[in-house]
Amino acid sequence: PEPEPEPATETADATQEAAPSAPAEDSAAATDADKPFSVQVGAFKVHENAKQRADELRGEGLEVAVVVRGPESEGAWYYVRIGGYASLAAARDAAAKIKADHSLDGFPVRAEPNDRVVD
Repeated sequence: PEPEPEPATETADATQEAAPSAPAEDSAAATDADKPFSVQVGAFKVHENAKQRADELRGEGLEVAVVVRGPESEGAWYYVRIGGYASLAAARDAAAKIKADHSLDGFPVRAEPNDRVVD
């Protein structure tokens, strides 16, 4: 598995975020063992910012999940992720399609055991 880079910013602008996501069939899809990959399109220190971005993307017809890593009380990161894919190659293809269709930069990530879907 490829290591997930640390997020670069805390802004709501997903093109400047280090953590893009992939569409999920439902909230459970973000951590589904059969589809452990997604396309990460944002990383935020504030849950409400991540939720707002996820809602915007849902408005564009994308299936989005907000995943938290770390203790929610302090130090947590909230990742906006699109989709659920069975392979890294499928997630890479989806990232390219998301960029072409929505002008949205993202990269494939693999769900980790401590990832929790919060939105």
